[in-house]
Amino acid sequence: MQAALLYSPNMNQLDNVVDRIRNARTNIACYVCAVVLVTVFAGCVSTYERVVTRAETTPWQRWESLTFGTSNLRAELDFLVARTAALGFELRWEALPHQYRGRSNDALHVVILDAALGVDDAAYTLAHELAHLLQPPRLTEPESETFAELTAYGVMRGFGYDTTVFTARYLAYWKSGLPAARTYRVDVDVAVRTILDGWPLHREPPR
Repeated sequence: MQAALLYSPNMNQLDNVVDRIRNARTNIACYVCAVVLVTVFAGCVSTYERVVTRAETTPWQRWESLTFGTSNLRAELDFLVARTAALGFELRWEALPHQYRGRSNDALHVVILDAALGVDDAAYTLAHELAHLLQPPRLTEPESETFAELTAYGVMRGFGYDTTVFTARYLAYWKSGLPAARTYRVDVDVAVRTILDGWPLHREPPR
């Protein structure tokens, strides 16, 4: 089963949502707009022929653990660990300060994940950190976080999970970087495809 590009013929919708987020005056308004952005973005960047939502993300607060209901993304995490090595990056598990789930160092080609992360959280965080190593050069921090989070969102959709709630709240925090959603949408698509290369898209997601 091959991935299919599904670019929206009218990118003005994505542009309008980005502008609404940038102009949002409250956190709630920004979050609502971010939910819309993620939904629109899913139609503008490649999705896959079969995307199945098996679970909802938990309500997100900054640095709260991410879980997918009763699911366990062990197979997905093992795949991402293998992809990390295949892409020439080193993965380390270390005790990180409370405010960090993971870190990445482009110069050293290293991804560091917090050793205390659960399986689901580690899978999502690894996708996010891999995206940082695949992102275009010279992005600002908000742009970099937007790029990485949208890439992680695309990877999780490829696995069959919908992280809209989590992703939208994260993007709302970095709202000044939201223009990157339209500027680098093709680069996000390439990063998602690169990370998911070799994933058996025909396989049933875990129940």
